[in-house]
Amino acid sequence: MKRLFTIVFILTAISAHAQSVTGNHTKHPALMKGRLDTDQSLTISPNPLPKGDAILTVHSENIEVYGFRVLTTLGEIVELENLSGKPNGSIIDLHGAVDCGQYIIIFETDSGNITRRFMVL
Repeated sequence: MKRLFTIVFILTAISAHAQSVTGNHTKHPALMKGRLDTDQSLTISPNPLPKGDAILTVHSENIEVYGFRVLTTLGEIVELENLSGKPNGSIIDLHGAVDCGQYIIIFETDSGNITRRFMVL
């Protein structure tokens, strides 16, 4: 029942978010779907991530990352963080937050939301 509630809550939030984006003529970067220019990149490594050493490294070029959230494939949030004012936002420690399986990480950037997938083995 908890998972069903989580999925319904996320789908409702996504639907409300989509309505607010389409109804808003001024595009705030956090609401835009991320599209990277040819001189921009955002990658994570290692992928797959070893469970015993659950530290992701984020490599970004010409893009500013404000925060991130890590979700299971069922949409459950397992980790989220605001990176504003943090000296080293390129290291993401996921010890205790992830188990073996597939995950999605959504970065909030100055180019919109950028999504990456990774596995934990």
